[in-house]
Amino acid sequence: MGIKLPAGTAENTLAFLKSFPPDAVASMRIDLDAGKRLELDGISGELVRLGKEHGVPTPIHKLAYAVLKPFRDGRPTLNRT
Repeated sequence: MGIKLPAGTAENTLAFLKSFPPDAVASMRIDLDAGKRLELDGISGELVRLGKEHGVPTPIHKLAYAVLKPFRDGRPTLNRT
């Protein structure tokens, strides 16, 4: 897409992520646990779409999207008819 990242972006991002406490969780996990609507389409869904558009494999986000899709609008209800 022509976006230029500053030198050291990958290293700085990894260092930032490593600074999180070991028990930290993503906000999407907190929403999932609470049964709230997930930002799945705007995060993993968008990364998968852009990956396809630009020929970049996104296997982790593709898997995350597939696994979390049933929960994207909140906790699914069971149909017990």
